[in-house]
Amino acid sequence: HKPTNEELKDFKAFVEEEQSGDKIATELLQKLSEDKYLMSVIYYRDESPIGGKGYQVYNWTEFYFLDFSKNELIHISYGKF
Repeated sequence: HKPTNEELKDFKAFVEEEQSGDKIATELLQKLSEDKYLMSVIYYRDESPIGGKGYQVYNWTEFYFLDFSKNELIHISYGKF
């Protein structure tokens, strides 16, 4: 669905709180401002180590946008270390 103004407001607040000025956050906001249609948002927690270095990622968020004008599905994956 196309995000409502309230959803956009909540989403912008979430992004600004999580990673103010971050490249990924900026890209997410750009996609929404370009009139893309947000198809789904998936939240999940992953505690598995990454690259054998013992890093752990928490609170993954997956965003899927649909751009009807280009027939493109855009996927952005966001994880907070």
